[in-house]
Amino acid sequence: MEPGNALSQLTKRFELRFLLLCMLLLGLAAGWLLTTRPRPRIEGEFLEREELRQADGWLFQRLEDPAAENRARACLALGRIRNPAAVEHLLKRLRDPAASVRASAAFALGLLEDAQYLERTPREDVSAALADLLNDAGRTVVAAAAESLGRMRARPAARRLAACSAPLAISLTAVARMEATELAPWAAAWLRSDDQDSRWAATLALVEMGAVVDDDLRASFVKLTRDRNNFVRAAAARGLGRAESSKDAIAALDHLTGDLDPKIRFEALAAMARLGDQTQNETVVRMLGDTNENVAAQAVRTLGALGDARARPLLEQLRGARRPLSTASVWALQALAAGDSVLLEEPPRDPLPDQEPPAEIGQPFSAARCQEIARTLGRRLRFETTDGDFDLALDYDNAPAAAERLYRSAVAGKLNNWSFVRVAPNGYIQAGPGDPAAAPPPQRPQLSRAPFLRGSVGVVRSETDREGPELFIALTSLPFAEGRYTHVGRLSSGDDIIDEITVETSILRVSPVSR
Repeated sequence: MEPGNALSQLTKRFELRFLLLCMLLLGLAAGWLLTTRPRPRIEGEFLEREELRQADGWLFQRLEDPAAENRARACLALGRIRNPAAVEHLLKRLRDPAASVRASAAFALGLLEDAQYLERTPREDVSAALADLLNDAGRTVVAAAAESLGRMRARPAARRLAACSAPLAISLTAVARMEATELAPWAAAWLRSDDQDSRWAATLALVEMGAVVDDDLRASFVKLTRDRNNFVRAAAARGLGRAESSKDAIAALDHLTGDLDPKIRFEALAAMARLGDQTQNETVVRMLGDTNENVAAQAVRTLGALGDARARPLLEQLRGARRPLSTASVWALQALAAGDSVLLEEPPRDPLPDQEPPAEIGQPFSAARCQEIARTLGRRLRFETTDGDFDLALDYDNAPAAAERLYRSAVAGKLNNWSFVRVAPNGYIQAGPGDPAAAPPPQRPQLSRAPFLRGSVGVVRSETDREGPELFIALTSLPFAEGRYTHVGRLSSGDDIIDEITVETSILRVSPVSR
């Protein structure tokens, strides 16, 4: 045999073996996917039980499923269904060999024992088990346990949270939810961090937990008003609004009214309103001419909150201006008359009193519909507003039923002619129906661990087991919304549009986007 032919045959044998090896690896990969991911049929079964609020034998059996992803999905379903009988089963899953299952069980227990929606004290055995999970080797597990302890307001675990391996933003949010002010010095130490996200999270946590703003903390906030990060400066302004009025605080806020970022100017004016220092009237009057309508409207509200009667003629004159200034002037005149200082609402709140949704929950999807929804991906909606258009990618991965309901509401025209009822430039914009009778019926939450980042869209929740019909769009990260509001989607275009929205903006039409 010639050397060339021998080499050719050897090469062919090598190629054949390599091809067989590739086919074997592909087969193993396909088998892994089939055994570790819920197939659409199984996902449809989970959805059907969530829709019916039915924790039956089939669902409990899935907690023993060989596939870890099915066990994790079963934990999530039990948390969403909110059946008290599930607690013991979920506690057992905290010892599951798969980290994904332990994390899902921890999250589900937080849904079941969320102190905000309970008429009793959260179970101590649950908080103790979650506190033990803070030592878990899986960081995602520790993060889920920390989040749930925060929602349970389990203050005995607060110091352990400060030392656990969860991401700092999650630990700080949990401690703030507990209102564990004894850990304010720990949180304040992060204000000096080299990491801008840590400085932002620490500032926000100190404000939310209601920490006393003493001289040292006020000085730290004043320093942060010159931080290079816009979100840190905005949070620092909010923090100064909780301080006692002082020359350095007033000077820092006055400086921020000249910031290039409108959300910072907005927060500076809101902080001035809380401080109630009438020496700032001249600055506030100047801000009435701000180029950003939301900032100008906040200047009007601040003028009313400061309580100087000399502002009445100007406020009366502004009643004839167009919205949002006219709307703000009505509030300001009422505040001036009452000596009230009701200010800015921060997280998404209940629907407005005159838009309270009907009591009945919308009809659940049928079993066949649940199977269809389980196979649905990639749907988008286009919001056409008087200030421009933006697109929303619906979150069928984390909240398929909620995403489908929003899609169907859009197709039926139930989201047309909505208006923006609340605008907080450093928080969120909230939209609701002009005619509550034509709005989609309220639904049950479909909570997930999806983070609320800028552009995330959530459904306003008003009760333990009811949400809607209003939506909100995050203008910044909203850690205190996570795990309490359904994350129904995320903006895929129009990021510049949402900063221009005011209470004067209307939603003309919402329609599906062609693929």
